[in-house]
Amino acid sequence: SPAALPSCLGRMRVARAVLPASSSSSSSSSFSTQNGADEPRWQSMPGQPMLTSLQNQKVKFIKTLHQKRGRDKSGQVVLEGHRLVCDALEAALGPTAQGQLSPPSLIVVSERALGNSVPEGRRLEGLLRQLPDSAVVMASEDVLKVVATTDTPQQVVAVMDRPQLAWPGGEGCEGVGGTGDRSPLYLVCDGVSDPGNMGTLVRSAGATGVDGIVLVGGCADPFNPKALRSAMGATLRLPIVQVKDWEAAVGAGCVLDGVAVHAADMDGVAYYDVDWRAPSALVVGAEAAGLSGEVRGAVSSGAIGAVSIPMAASYGKVESLNAAVAGSVVLCEAFRQKSVGTRVGLGVDIPG
Repeated sequence: SPAALPSCLGRMRVARAVLPASSSSSSSSSFSTQNGADEPRWQSMPGQPMLTSLQNQKVKFIKTLHQKRGRDKSGQVVLEGHRLVCDALEAALGPTAQGQLSPPSLIVVSERALGNSVPEGRRLEGLLRQLPDSAVVMASEDVLKVVATTDTPQQVVAVMDRPQLAWPGGEGCEGVGGTGDRSPLYLVCDGVSDPGNMGTLVRSAGATGVDGIVLVGGCADPFNPKALRSAMGATLRLPIVQVKDWEAAVGAGCVLDGVAVHAADMDGVAYYDVDWRAPSALVVGAEAAGLSGEVRGAVSSGAIGAVSIPMAASYGKVESLNAAVAGSVVLCEAFRQKSVGTRVGLGVDIPG
């Protein structure tokens, strides 16, 4: 069932796609000739069919997930590479799994991705043994080139349901609380449209203890393959919600109600002079246009604050930092303050 989202967002309903059956075009895999009783069928049978046809329905389905339209229609996403696929499997199957993340329903893998052929091969192989045999498909390297989006595929691709993690505090955001003993911290992406920047911000959010991410306006899809790779698995562990406009983010009963909001802006106060120990949110604007008109209006009216990152005068020709870099710098300071209980002002620590 869908995760509990704030009431102002409504309910997101996505139908899980039914993966098409394999076509008859196949050859035999020589991956293993061992027939131990504990070996999964896809590994132990010397005659195990190998997926070789580029016209196979599973191949065609995975290719639709390269586009946002296909991901939205199916409610599924595609993961590439050992690190991301293994992280997803461990998050869904590991001892700390909370049932909010479904294990991949399909994994397409080549022989070269398993065993000692690559550093993560044994790790992947051990995790695949925990899945039903029907979820693992051995495929040719030509197939992997088609279902992957990278120029040099890592020989393993997985399909899984898009995570629907519960927003902290539950529906309506009542009783919002942070991680452990600290107050909550949120990241708001205001029209961040570059998938690489989106993924980097999500990765930084995961590293700095952000409790949830709000997407406002025309943001890049965090489940875009490039964004997923840039986030290094953080996308699978963070609640992410999309809102239609700024009011849906800060209005009464919405995701940032009661939170001190600060937008990254060149005219703001130094980011380290802000007290991030209170329930806080950082807004990062688009790469080229910066903050949206709605957010700028909120800054001008004093409804939210603005923070900036001082830069060395000797580099005066550098007008600003990359959106992902700027957001990461500020998030690190917010995390530092929340962790040690002090804030920086005028270059000195001020006790809480």
